[in-house]
Amino acid sequence: MASYLTREITIDGQVYSLRKVKDAVLTDPLGVEHREETSIAAKERALLDTLYVNSDYHFDNLEGISWEKVFEILPIYTNQRMNKAVNRLYLQKEKQ
Repeated sequence: MASYLTREITIDGQVYSLRKVKDAVLTDPLGVEHREETSIAAKERALLDTLYVNSDYHFDNLEGISWEKVFEILPIYTNQRMNKAVNRLYLQKEKQ
């Protein structure tokens, strides 16, 4: 889960890890659905958030990802490492 700070919390014996992300990323609504009192990331936003906090993450299956949405959301991170990683994933997908 994304947060303004990194920490772990335990609820009913389940440990949840929160990872710090820049305020500008955390508060940007692109790719996030707001339902009642809950915010849920679209799969494209979740992919980008995962790449943001885990630079060497491997995805087994990227079927169903809208690359148009990924490239629409990507600029909020202002991160060259992520730009390269996303372009590399996109090119790998195109080769398949």
